[in-house]
Formats: sequence, structure tokens, C-alpha cells
Amino acid sequence: MKGKHMKHLSHPSIVAAMLLGAGLMVVHRAQAQVAPDCEDRVTGGGYIVINDGAPPIAFANFGAGGGYHQGELWGYLNFVDRDPATDVRHVTAQTVVAYCIGCVDTDCRRITYSPAIVDGEPVDEVIVEVCDNNEPGVEDTFSICIPSLGYCVGGVLGGDEKPSGGNIQLHAPDPTCGGTIPTCTTLVECPCFPECPEE
Repeated sequence: MKGKHMKHLSHPSIVAAMLLGAGLMVVHRAQAQVAPDCEDRVTGGGYIVINDGAPPIAFANFGAGGGYHQGELWGYLNFVDRDPATDVRHVTAQTVVAYCIGCVDTDCRRITYSPAIVDGEPVDEVIVEVCDNNEPGVEDTFSICIPSLGYCVGGVLGGDEKPSGGNIQLHAPDPTCGGTIPTCTTLVECPCFPECPEE
């Protein structure tokens, strides 16, 4: 039209607009700035019982890690739910956007991955909470929450005569981070996580 100017969008702007319209644009959570040499991270793997007491017993296998390595957020997730009744089978992620210290137990860490892939489809976020309860890892715990799918399961990696096992290892907990790692808050959309004490 004469006298009108069309705004020309760059290719990245068009792609971002399309993703936003499709609900796939991820808004990253703000995370406190930490020292460049901050080291506080967890790694672990194993399996948990996810329908204990309801035959047939079903398992979930996982490998997970996350936290700060040399001052940068880092992590990965590979989770497989083997319960034939579940709607979630395979979860993977490679990008960590938030990390916090457990609100009930300071040997626990919560890792937020975004984006993630669930059974081949993207989701905005997957949140994992793990606890390193000394060695051997029979008292260690793993929980995973996918808020957009209403999925939340967790369990102990061993003990209690459960056929589960594995280990969670908390590495260099906060010696160089100067207390800048936040404490987790309760996530009401993740009922398999512990509720934080009221302030």
C-alpha cells in the first residue's frame, strides 16, 4: 500500500515468532550469578520402583546430572519409565536452566532442564530432585516431575528390600560458590517432591 511501510523481520525473528505462537518458545528462569570457579553438581544413575506393591512391579531407569561446573550451569538427563500403564516412556534433556539446594535436606539438589524431549515431543521443562544420603547409595533418592504432563514419580535407590539400586553423588558441594546457590521452594505441581517448611 502506498505510504505504508512493511516491517521486515529477520529469519531468526520469524522463527522465534513461530515458536512463540506454537507454544514452544522456552522462557529461561533467572538464576543467581555465581563465581567463575563455582563447583556444585550432582551425578547419578540407577533405577527405582515406581509402583511398589502393585503387581507387576515396574521400574524406571535413569542417568542424570546437573549443577555448576566452573561457574556454568551444566547437566544431562536420560530417563526410561518401564511401567506398561504409564503415558510417559522416555525423557531426555541436555540443557540446565536452574539449580537449587534442597529445602528439606541440604544434601539434595533440584535440577531444571529446559527444553526436554518426552517420547520424541518437546516440553518446556522437566525437573529432577535427587538426594545423596551417604555411601553406599541405598538411601539415595531420585524424583522426576513433568509439570505440563502432570507426571511425577520418585523413589529410593535401594534398601527396604526393594529391587532398586544405583548411586547419587554430590560433588564439591558449594565450597567455591559463596552461598549464591538458592534454596529450593515448594513446587505444588510436583507432589512427588518434598514440601518445604513454611517460613
